Amino acid sequence: MLSIMFSFLVINNDFQVAYVNMYDIIVIETVDIEDEGGILSFNMRNSEDLSFRCNDVKKWEETKCSITKFSYDISKFIDIKHNIIIKGEEKRQY
Repeated sequence: MLSIMFSFLVINNDFQVAYVNMYDIIVIETVDIEDEGGILSFNMRNSEDLSFRCNDVKKWEETKCSITKFSYDISKFIDIKHNIIIKGEEKRQY
C-alpha cells in the first residue's frame, strides 16, 4: 500500500512501514513475480537503494496502480531536486 504524506512516500507491506523522501528518489522500478506478487525498488540519491517485496497478487496490483496514480506527483519532486533555476539562465542539471 502506498500513500503520499508531505514530501514522503509511505510504504506499508504488512512487515514494515517506510517513509521514503521523494526528493532523494532517482528511479522507481517494479518487477512482477508470476502468481506471487512483486518487488518495488527505489534507486536513491543520498542513501542506499531500497527494495520491498509484496507476496499478495491483489495488493501488488493495487501498489502498481498507486504508483501510476502518484507518478506525476513523484516526478515533480524528482524534477525539483534535479533542476536548479538560475535567474536569467536555463535549467541546469546537478
